[in-house]
Amino acid sequence: MLFLGRGLRSRLDLLKPNLRRTVQDRQLKQFEIGQTVLARDYRGDHKWVPGEIKEKKGPLSYSMEVAPDTIWRHHIDQLRRSEVRIEEELLDTVVPLATAQVNLPTLENEVDGQPASGTPLGITTADSSPGVIPPEERRYPTRHRNPPDRLTL
Repeated sequence: MLFLGRGLRSRLDLLKPNLRRTVQDRQLKQFEIGQTVLARDYRGDHKWVPGEIKEKKGPLSYSMEVAPDTIWRHHIDQLRRSEVRIEEELLDTVVPLATAQVNLPTLENEVDGQPASGTPLGITTADSSPGVIPPEERRYPTRHRNPPDRLTL
């Protein structure tokens, strides 16, 4: 402490986080009921799931609705503010079935360049009997397994 209760600033002070400021920021973090937030999801590929705060369960715990009839309870450290409304986000990601078109390649006859048949590659015809399922070809070769060599005395 040199002057007016202040310490010297060094390079080490720049590396260390300011503990007082971190604690103050965490204490100021509050959510209201009905506010849209992002909740941390540790299960799959999507790290953050949008939801809406339903009730405050404790001083640092909130109950939120992430989907219809799905309620999660999260600590405040696992929640982030979100300005995007849930309905708007869902409408942006939904693709109508009428506009979605699937383009499958057709088989080409090598001799005259005409299609060999009018069916695309991915669609099978009903020529085979309905009860019989053709055997599926293996994508990878099977591994030949030998029994272990044991010491026999």
